[in-house]
Amino acid sequence: MTVTDLKLEISRILLRAFVLGALGLLTVREGWGGPTTIQPYIDGAAGHPNDGVLTIPSSSRQIVFEVGDANGSGHPREGRVRYKLEGVDDAWRQKDGLVCFYVYFYGRNGDLVDRKIYEMNGKSPGWNGAMENSTFTHRRENLTVPPGADTIRLAFSSAGPPTTVGIYVVENVLITRQVGATGVPDIVLDGMSFLRSGSRGDPKAVRWFPDGTRLSMAKLLQLPGSDSSTKAFGIIDDDTSSHAEWRTGKEDAPKVYPGEALTVSWNEMYDTSMADQGYFTYGPLVAGHYRFVVQAVDAMDRPLSTENSISVVVSPPYWKNPWFWFGGAAAFVILLVLGGKYWMSVNIRRHLQRTRLVEEERLRIARDLHDELGARLAHIALTSANAESEESIPDAHRSFQKISRMTRELAAALSEVVWVVNPENDHLESLISFLHRLIHNVCEPTGIRCRIDALALAGPRPVPGALRHHVGLAVKEAINNVLKHSRATEIQANIRFEDPILKICIADNGKGFNPEQAGHGNGLANMRNRMLALHGKMTVKSAEGEGTTISFEVPIP
Repeated sequence: MTVTDLKLEISRILLRAFVLGALGLLTVREGWGGPTTIQPYIDGAAGHPNDGVLTIPSSSRQIVFEVGDANGSGHPREGRVRYKLEGVDDAWRQKDGLVCFYVYFYGRNGDLVDRKIYEMNGKSPGWNGAMENSTFTHRRENLTVPPGADTIRLAFSSAGPPTTVGIYVVENVLITRQVGATGVPDIVLDGMSFLRSGSRGDPKAVRWFPDGTRLSMAKLLQLPGSDSSTKAFGIIDDDTSSHAEWRTGKEDAPKVYPGEALTVSWNEMYDTSMADQGYFTYGPLVAGHYRFVVQAVDAMDRPLSTENSISVVVSPPYWKNPWFWFGGAAAFVILLVLGGKYWMSVNIRRHLQRTRLVEEERLRIARDLHDELGARLAHIALTSANAESEESIPDAHRSFQKISRMTRELAAALSEVVWVVNPENDHLESLISFLHRLIHNVCEPTGIRCRIDALALAGPRPVPGALRHHVGLAVKEAINNVLKHSRATEIQANIRFEDPILKICIADNGKGFNPEQAGHGNGLANMRNRMLALHGKMTVKSAEGEGTTISFEVPIP
């Protein structure tokens, strides 16, 4: 092929690409420009808008909008769309697409040695909605020629993900190397001289060829604001199943040397997105009003259809609703009233209980004074009257001795009543000390040996006055029964506290009796009743001729 034939072939390729490109700017893929439908899903369940308004609870964790073609192409929609959720997004959103700029190194035998890939996602920094409103971004990349490399070629392509669509424009491609100590760059490749007039004899110029699965998407584009001779290489990819690219030729690939440092620079602008966007997901939304808007656009981000939208209302949480606060306030007032009534009733019951306890204590004191002091005082008065009528001195002497003994007993009984009434004795240590004195004082005048074993307490333990009263009388009655009926010569009392039980054991070596036989008076019944009043128990072990053991077990609250 002669040089003239080669020039004619290149001209035909460029003319074909330019014509197809011009047509491509005016047309889009069939079906992309139709209206869109929106189907929302709330936490995986399909939502059903009412007159274009979807109401969802504030507890929803995720909302997904499925966008489809209303002209029957199916779900999800395939084609470039832009979307936004007003109230969340400040501008249109798209899923970023991917285009690439390639640097290839080939060996002397024509085999590929290495390549460098520079990826571009979404929109370039200077992109402003359309090519005529946007500015180029300058790129500069440094690299080292790999071992075995002999020539270098360039390419840029939309052959990233198959569903990438959009526009990618490149100009002023240049490769330089540093030469000499001065560091003056030497041009290795001038990628734009091919488009300039008078560059046919430039040894640094290289030829660019459209390539890919759809060559018509590789176009020569007129730069905005420039004369008709200033163009740039562009790819307008509007096909989700094809790609296009521009690449330099093999015949005029510049020579490079392994290890040398090169700088590749170019200007670019791009706007790409993924055309397989069928689902758009948003996380939990705060209470309020939103509007999801979607619109089909072409490869250059120009609208192809009117906007379609759906309003979304996120209900406020229940605790922000007025009825909740009204109901809460009403419930609080009701609880406050009921609580106040309950508190008043509890205090009234406590007051009545304290009043009843005071009355019972007064009755008990009166009964004790009547039983202990009244009877003894009457007996003393009777004995004193008899002593006055005694004519014999020995008889009078015995009467006064009897009066003295009863007076001592009366003083002891009065001391017991005072001990029971005094609140300072409402602790277990005082009770044990009182029982020790009581047993000793009762047994001492009779000449019966008495052994008392009482363990010391580790710490203070409060006891109510009623418990002290019943325990004291029960122990006293048990000792009196021994003195009256047992004919014992020895009494052994054991007092110990096994938290929370107070255990008292009184044993004698008397004649004993059969506890199951009747006729033993009210002593045992009185003691058992006193234990029952304290939620305790009494046990009696006795047999004829073997003595008697009476045990009390009283829980200490």
